[in-house]
Amino acid sequence: MASRILVCFPTSDALGLRAEAAQLALGLAARGDEVIAVGASGPWRHPLRAARVVADDLPWPCEERRLARALHDLDPHIIHAFGAYIAHSVLPLTMLIGAGGVATLGHDDLPSIIPANFRTASAVFVQCNYLREQVARRLPAIPVITTGYLLSPDDGAPIPRNRFLAAELGVEDEAPVVLLADRYHGSEADVALALIEAMPHIADHLPDLQAVIVGDGLRLPELEGAALEVNERLGRRAVLLPGYREDLRQLLSLATVTVGSGRFAMEAIGAGVALVAAGAAGMIGTYTPDTAQVAAFTCCGKHGRLDPLTARALAAEIIGLFAYPQYRERFAAEDQAAVLAQMERTTRTAHIATYYRRTAPMGVLTRAPHQVTLVLPDDLRALLFTLPGITALRAQYPLAHLTLVAAPAHRRLLQALELGQAVLEKPRTAREWGARARDLLRPRADVCITYGDTLTDYAITTASLAPHRVGFADGRGSLVLSDPIHARGGDSPGRMTHLLHALGVAEGVSAAPPDLPTDIRELMDLTLVSLGVEPTDGFILLSRQAAPGREWPAAAWAALIRLLTAETADTLLVLDARGLGRPSAPESAVPIHDSLMLGAVLARASLVVAPDDSVLHLADLLGVPAIGIFGPTDPAQCRLPHPRGQSLYHPTHCRPCRGDDCAEQRCLGTVSPAEVAAAARERLLIHRNA
Repeated sequence: MASRILVCFPTSDALGLRAEAAQLALGLAARGDEVIAVGASGPWRHPLRAARVVADDLPWPCEERRLARALHDLDPHIIHAFGAYIAHSVLPLTMLIGAGGVATLGHDDLPSIIPANFRTASAVFVQCNYLREQVARRLPAIPVITTGYLLSPDDGAPIPRNRFLAAELGVEDEAPVVLLADRYHGSEADVALALIEAMPHIADHLPDLQAVIVGDGLRLPELEGAALEVNERLGRRAVLLPGYREDLRQLLSLATVTVGSGRFAMEAIGAGVALVAAGAAGMIGTYTPDTAQVAAFTCCGKHGRLDPLTARALAAEIIGLFAYPQYRERFAAEDQAAVLAQMERTTRTAHIATYYRRTAPMGVLTRAPHQVTLVLPDDLRALLFTLPGITALRAQYPLAHLTLVAAPAHRRLLQALELGQAVLEKPRTAREWGARARDLLRPRADVCITYGDTLTDYAITTASLAPHRVGFADGRGSLVLSDPIHARGGDSPGRMTHLLHALGVAEGVSAAPPDLPTDIRELMDLTLVSLGVEPTDGFILLSRQAAPGREWPAAAWAALIRLLTAETADTLLVLDARGLGRPSAPESAVPIHDSLMLGAVLARASLVVAPDDSVLHLADLLGVPAIGIFGPTDPAQCRLPHPRGQSLYHPTHCRPCRGDDCAEQRCLGTVSPAEVAAAARERLLIHRNA
């Protein structure tokens, strides 16, 4: 049975992992599998298209939510990620979309492996035994398989010397060429420097020889300076540095001898060009059947303790290959035959494909979730931030059964929003725990998303027995999660939606305002009448409620009340810890404990003035004009989509921040009562005209 396999190309290292990814895609397509290549570019584009490999136009790399949505649309059975950076992006998403995941790592990936992001991988492929040992130490629970290299599509076929390419690079007609290709960021540049320093020694025996050093990197200016000095000394263009190139096979057609390690060394051998194996770890010398075992383990000099690399030793090896052409040709032919026999494309592809069978999901995972449990936070502000993501989830999976578990104070609000088929209250007693456990298990959820970080939230998540339990990795009980998600920043709609990215929810959408029941409206009308507000009267609601660090100063509230009392005829009501009341009679405040009751109060208001807290965001949900006073938080991130109101804040060098450990609170103090009063007058005028 053919599989749909997504091959994710790496973002760099065109001479290494990009060639590996292209060769694997070609081999899988030849087997009859449906292959989708993401991030393919350069000289591999035409061979992939000719082999009917689908090249997706997803820009690579891309942000996580767009990537998750694209993976859902492509619906692959297997995701094969090349390189640690790409693996870190796609492998954590494989479990929740019902796909298997494997990765291929190269030499440059070794320092950047994050074990937590490989937890869902069933296998990791590497090219040499040294890498296998090192990766296995970092990923002890995952099989690490040595596969060797997959070489270019025209392996073994001689390529005639490209005279146009030679003229482009500055290679003289019929001049012997020594070719080296690498990335020159660290110690890899030492090989290129040794080759440049060896050119005066080589020139004594081979006066026409030219060295072509291909690649880029941070140390490229150092190489250019050394090459300029040698060229001036020899009085000719002995060293050529064309920079980064992707036409490796054509470059090899110009070379008589190559110097290098890793993937480039294997390509040179596969093309039938003699090789002097030398890399950052030292020099092996000419690649022969006698040195093949050492070269294979160390990737031709990329790892291990080898003979030191010096300019004279390198010159001696190169001169020897030119002095005895019969040995050079024999070594090149024998090495090519051995490498192609071990690393032929179809053989290596079949080897890798055997691990796909254990990687593919076996029915335990579901591509579209049928039962989803969402454990919502107790804080109303944080709960409101989850609504855009839940609304998008509801729209994307209209047939899925959503169960919302929330604090008792929020149950009626969630029922009015009609986002889920069931709304359960969080248990408080042992008897309630038994009833909730039965409700959670009938039927059992495919995925449980927990937004809270309390002990009760994690206990409910565990009691759901969902195979996939998703939550924030920085929570205190993240050990009970099967998929802990790392998301920076404080509470915001974007951060809450981040938990749903793996389900294909790319971004949140505006939730529809709840339809307030008639009995709630009537009860709230009676409450307002007791405070002197008739059913036909409007009023301005001032909310002092805010978490520590986001509170507007009490003196500023008092000054704002004086200004609004003098400038407007509207009734003022104040909501604080005591409840809802008039500012002149705080002792007669009416307590409000239910979120739906609070929504009914806000729906009657002409204007709401509040800091960044639950009242402000509930007003945004209801479409009530509201003025938000922001200090340490950013209104661009911490307001629900499409608010009907205004955000007041002043930029400071330290915002945005958490705010709870700041003693000065300069960001809140800079918002003056006069500024808020002026915004209130303008907003009331707009509201009345509308």
